[in-house]
Amino acid sequence: MATADWGSCLSQLKFTLSLVRQNKFMRENHVERFGALSGLNLPEITPEKVGDDESLIRKLFDENKIALINLAVEAQKDAKHHSNTLVGCSILTYPNINKLEQSKFFSAGNRKLKRGQLAWPKRQCAEMRAIRQALEQGQGFIPAIVTASEKHNTGEADKTGHDIIDPCRQCQGMFRVLLERGVLSPNTQLYNARVNSIGSVLSHQRLSLGLALEHWGENDEQAKDLALQDLTEEWEKLSQEYLMAKIVLKVSRSGATSKILARQEKLVKTNFETKVLRAVKTALEEGVSLNKISQLFEIQLVVSDTATLINSIKEVVSKKQGVIDEIVAQRDM
Repeated sequence: MATADWGSCLSQLKFTLSLVRQNKFMRENHVERFGALSGLNLPEITPEKVGDDESLIRKLFDENKIALINLAVEAQKDAKHHSNTLVGCSILTYPNINKLEQSKFFSAGNRKLKRGQLAWPKRQCAEMRAIRQALEQGQGFIPAIVTASEKHNTGEADKTGHDIIDPCRQCQGMFRVLLERGVLSPNTQLYNARVNSIGSVLSHQRLSLGLALEHWGENDEQAKDLALQDLTEEWEKLSQEYLMAKIVLKVSRSGATSKILARQEKLVKTNFETKVLRAVKTALEEGVSLNKISQLFEIQLVVSDTATLINSIKEVVSKKQGVIDEIVAQRDM
């Protein structure tokens, strides 16, 4: 193998192993459908809890609008993002929909330190962080959600520039879950603002959650198709990365002890499975069906729940590793 190829392979190995160290194997609760809600005691699904007093909820927002905007603007200072897409979110909360007293405010900035971090906890939208804080402290109803950002485009491949940033597909899915549980109401006010460097609102959009869900639903199928396409491309890319890592390990075999090689082999295998499961979790959060994912991974079983899907994909990943290992073993280096 040429010297240049050696350097490239060793760089790839270092990169692969660094990813493994940073991303330890996913805990089971992070393979749940919405990681941002994992471990929380959500209310039971009780549609009768959903508030229908639109005028009251609008009044609650109007009375607290300035404070919410200021908190969202301030929360941008807490945000960290690899492409400087800084978003702040603030929410107004109450213990429950039947107890609209003792209101509290919660706020947070988004967190995404590296490109390719697609799911909680590595990717934390501002809305996810603020809502999780409120739920952890026992708040049960959210009549208003405000976001603020200087950006007007999230940078996602399927997003075009707008006057303001809409919630991402994962946050939209989270809102639907919380609507079912009565934490949000169809009349919950969503206020998304684009602000300048000193916090002044340049443009904004205000919608009730019910209207917003209708708006987002118009493009829902297209969004799911894009999410499935992303998963397909990620599966192919990760398979290629695993192949490269195995080649690097093979050509490095003469300069390492068997103990070191065994540890590196384990790290590479674990990294491959971890990243595949993370990509699957992201697709689920973005609304891709169990059936579509099963078809992509050529799973023959009838998959009726997420746990069965994950276990089946682990088996597919193991078989894929075996095929790649055999290919590498037969190659001359």
